[in-house]
Amino acid sequence: MRWTGNPTTAQINLKAIYSLRAGLSDLYTAANRDGGGNSSERVLTEVEMGLSGSLLKPDIKLDIFFPSNPAIKEEMQSYFNDDNNRNLQALSLIIRRSFAPGTGKEALGKQLTSGVASTATELLFNQFNNVLSSLNLDFVDINIRSLSEANASFRFFNDRVVLNAGIVDKRSTNDLSPIGFTRNNVGGEVEVLALIKKMEL
Repeated sequence: MRWTGNPTTAQINLKAIYSLRAGLSDLYTAANRDGGGNSSERVLTEVEMGLSGSLLKPDIKLDIFFPSNPAIKEEMQSYFNDDNNRNLQALSLIIRRSFAPGTGKEALGKQLTSGVASTATELLFNQFNNVLSSLNLDFVDINIRSLSEANASFRFFNDRVVLNAGIVDKRSTNDLSPIGFTRNNVGGEVEVLALIKKMEL
């Protein structure tokens, strides 16, 4: 944020990212495309909101990315080139934690019910994670996003080695479905970070 003189004339340049795992079937339905086998899986999805320009009248831009599979964005580029489509899907991801199928498959009432359930589920798990944080477990951070997604971060050797691990049901259609532990359903992510040089504070 920059300004000279009156703070209300400040120029801003901010970005916020909301990350989640979302199923692609509704997105392919909205775009009238056949997703094949990929449409049944939940993939890592990021909604990016950018604020730029004048502080009092900023330009707001929403965008959607697939960090683990950029080919999806390329495949859907013609659909996302329409600002209305891109904004609709971005807001649906933020509010409902899933893509909107458009006017085709779901009635408006069902979409609203799904949105309320997803929001309530996220609030519930946020409170549960707050309880876990209050236990003061120095070596581990646990984050449960839903019944079908969870991750944990473990710290060893005075925080010199960090192990991040996550598990997700790739074929779960909503946040209220518990993980189905089968070879084809469950996906895992593991990351190991090592601090070579101790940081000076």
